[in-house]
Amino acid sequence: LASGDEIAFHHFASEHVARVRLWDEIPPGASGAALLTLETPVAARGGDRFIVRRLSPAATIGGGEVLDVHPPRKVSAEDRRVFLSGDPAERLARRAARSLSGVSREELAREEGLREEEVRPMLSASLASGAIRELDSGRLFLARTRWEDLASRTATAAAEEIKRRPGAVDASRAAVLEQVFGGFSARDAELVLRSFADAGKVLLEGESVRLPGERALPGGEQKMADRIAALFDAGGLEPPSPGDVAMKLSAKPKIVEGLLAYLVKEKRLARLPGGFFVSRGAVDRVVADLRASGKSPISVPEFKEMFHLTRRMAIPLLEHLDETKVTRRVGDKREVVKN
Repeated sequence: LASGDEIAFHHFASEHVARVRLWDEIPPGASGAALLTLETPVAARGGDRFIVRRLSPAATIGGGEVLDVHPPRKVSAEDRRVFLSGDPAERLARRAARSLSGVSREELAREEGLREEEVRPMLSASLASGAIRELDSGRLFLARTRWEDLASRTATAAAEEIKRRPGAVDASRAAVLEQVFGGFSARDAELVLRSFADAGKVLLEGESVRLPGERALPGGEQKMADRIAALFDAGGLEPPSPGDVAMKLSAKPKIVEGLLAYLVKEKRLARLPGGFFVSRGAVDRVVADLRASGKSPISVPEFKEMFHLTRRMAIPLLEHLDETKVTRRVGDKREVVKN
């Protein structure tokens, strides 16, 4: 038998053509490890027996035992050592350790021909030593070294995106997942990302990823953000437009745009439907005065008159109050929701 040979692989009542790859020569009468790549799928599991025969002239070569039904593309010396050892616990640990995207308890049980409840006790030594990390009660097992590498890459990806966006103190969760977790299912990628948050590696806030201790902007940007906030505080319910702010501060519109988003996240500004920004303090005063007035329901004209607003500002502000559950639209009027 030599590497590159095509042979007949007999497994129970099925026959398949397979190509052989040897790591070491196997003399007649001896045994050794080989990788068999089958032309068609076979329903097999570890421990199954098989016979191999020459295709032409037909002759039996020998028999063997299936050690691994899903070996990696590159089988390492460690894989060969572990799978030839016959220790199922060591095989389970190796399967979990070599998987770049993790492996579930269900997958481990299926590949080793075990019941799912047997998997965790057999991995207990690896879990206790920290070599394998268990996420969500066995939904995913991942090598500690792989978990740490992914955590480092996540922090780096978040930091790079934050650096690229003026005024940003966080990164897009979707962008980080796409950049770091190729090969993972969406469910498993989220699971691993949440495990980083649980370990304090990152902070997750809605659709954003933050780095611990990185809430403040760089000095120059923070001063600019404070100046922008002051303009909106002074404007009250007649706020400046982003373009007016950029012109007044001689700042690039893109930088102002980023800092406005930052101020919204920091709850110093509110973003209204239609792209309007307004001081959060001004909105809070509207809410307090509206609730104290006892006017409910209130019409749009009454609302405009009460707060001296143009229709251009009144409608977006009312829609914002609807979204934040301060008011509830009933026909052409708004009911004030009790706090």
